[in-house]
Amino acid sequence: PADLANIHKYMQRPAGADAASLTLQAWQRGRAARQRLLSARAPAVDLDAECAAAALVRSLSPEGGSSFAYRQMDASGRSLRTLSALAQYPHLTSLDLSHNKLRSIAAVGALTRLVSLSVAHNLLVTVDLPAAPSLRRLDARCNAVRHVDGLGQRAHALEELILDGNNLSSLSGLSGLCQLRTLSAGRNRLSEVSELATAAPLLARLDLSRNRLEDVACLASMAALTTARLAHNRISQLPVLSRLRRLAELDVSHNELASLAALRDGLTGSPSLRRLAVEANPFSGVDASGEAMRLELLWLFPSLSELEGSPVEAVEKVRAQSRHSADADALLAIRRRHLPDEGLAASASEAARQPLQSEEDSPLVRAWVDVGA
Repeated sequence: PADLANIHKYMQRPAGADAASLTLQAWQRGRAARQRLLSARAPAVDLDAECAAAALVRSLSPEGGSSFAYRQMDASGRSLRTLSALAQYPHLTSLDLSHNKLRSIAAVGALTRLVSLSVAHNLLVTVDLPAAPSLRRLDARCNAVRHVDGLGQRAHALEELILDGNNLSSLSGLSGLCQLRTLSAGRNRLSEVSELATAAPLLARLDLSRNRLEDVACLASMAALTTARLAHNRISQLPVLSRLRRLAELDVSHNELASLAALRDGLTGSPSLRRLAVEANPFSGVDASGEAMRLELLWLFPSLSELEGSPVEAVEKVRAQSRHSADADALLAIRRRHLPDEGLAASASEAARQPLQSEEDSPLVRAWVDVGA
């Protein structure tokens, strides 16, 4: 009955409300209760020969001469608890075991050619994957994984690793992932990730949102980083990211950043930055909401094409850069750069010499309209 009550709360939340509108504890209790109830009612199912044959994807590939071998298997959503028949398919390169009831994936060790593996939405407490020398992609999201000890040594060829929605408090087992380009470990219990810079030197896309991070100093030495999503943490200060010449997207919204100047200093020397999100931080000395804040950020980071999830318009860039300039020639130059189709004069003096059909047609007047007055 208690489980049923929790499930009812979990399933009947108001339309349009996301998980953040509930307390995280209540959401987790509801999900855990649902898993326990399903586990108790459903019979144990094994991936036996018959079940495996039904799960094979019809994409035959030649395997030496006239013989053929299956390369893909989709055994998702079958209430599987064991995988006894996997060894019969050593040529598999893609395997989907998501949405089952697996507590162990040790049987996957028989598939030495496996390139892509999904074990998302199972009951795993640890990723007990044996040696997987060919594995490039592993999706283990939405389990109950507490640690990934030794994973970097057993699956050293991984390029994409997805661990969202688990119970991780550390990523210390990732040492050795020298080919890892994408790591997603949001919605965990991570409080520090200092080992990432050395564990995955080629990491380009990183998502650590909704954790307990306070210190992200390791980012400063991750030169290959292009995307960093760190929303909903406890970060109060960004490190200087001047070495991150490829950084194009940064999301540090919903943190504890208090200094806009420190944010500017931290991102100085990031010429590739195009997308930035910093909303819901307690910045001191500035209005953290509305157009004024947006224009201030566009002045600080003129290379942005998207801010807080919204595209940056050309006229916004003109307004932003005009806020800190009273020079007419400078205003015209700014406007000509961002609005080249308006046919503005090359300088304020040239604008003054042009004949006017009306005062409002003056290029000099147009340079001031909506930007600095």
